[in-house]
Amino acid sequence: MKKLYQSIMLLALAFSLQAQFQIQNPIATPGLGRVTITYDLAHPDNRVCTISIEVSADGGANYNIFPLAVTGDVGDGILPGEGKSIIWFPAADLMSEGDNYKIRIKADDHYFPPMAFVEGGSFHNGTSTISLSSFYIATYEVTQESYQTVMSTNPSWYFGNPVRPVERFTWFKAIEYCNRRSILEGLNPCYRYDSYGYNPQDWPLGWNTTASNHLLITCNWNRNGYRLPTEMEWMYAARGSNALTLIQL
Repeated sequence: MKKLYQSIMLLALAFSLQAQFQIQNPIATPGLGRVTITYDLAHPDNRVCTISIEVSADGGANYNIFPLAVTGDVGDGILPGEGKSIIWFPAADLMSEGDNYKIRIKADDHYFPPMAFVEGGSFHNGTSTISLSSFYIATYEVTQESYQTVMSTNPSWYFGNPVRPVERFTWFKAIEYCNRRSILEGLNPCYRYDSYGYNPQDWPLGWNTTASNHLLITCNWNRNGYRLPTEMEWMYAARGSNALTLIQL
């Protein structure tokens, strides 16, 4: 546990509903060579999000078709509001117009990166065989916007885009972020500082100024809050594990 500058990819032991966007009144209307999808998008803070559609050809058992021939209120930078519209051209995605499909609209909130489920299993790390339990891991690094929301500061040099990864922070700040975000979402934080408990608000001044202070920090693996992934979890997830399935938020 060294004092390093790094980007965080968070790990959650328990699934947490982070996204606050609400898709309302979705309607899909087939037409000549196209499907028009209308919807309303709500968010209490008027944040932008990424809108995508997923299609099921087996009655909703699996939404594993991701159309590319779409236009309208879809993609990045979609603001909340009423009367949003997406036009999908099934034939351009090599799909028959005569088939019956189910369509799902998905909103990804850049406020917090979405989580992915990594099914536990065993793998060889080059030295020995390692067995891991299942876990959730963020699909990309923590954004500057989410870091600033939790920590009230943005230490990044490369700012100007809120969805860029946060950078230029210490390991101490990484675990503080994990605990503060866990508390924010009603989860039990994992990191404890000496005898001061799990809430960084109660930790003494200067707790993060000396590298050796990391010896006073312990991680409770049985809690359901956020923590940094272990080296083996990183390696396992990067290899694709046994199965890597995106979790819809």
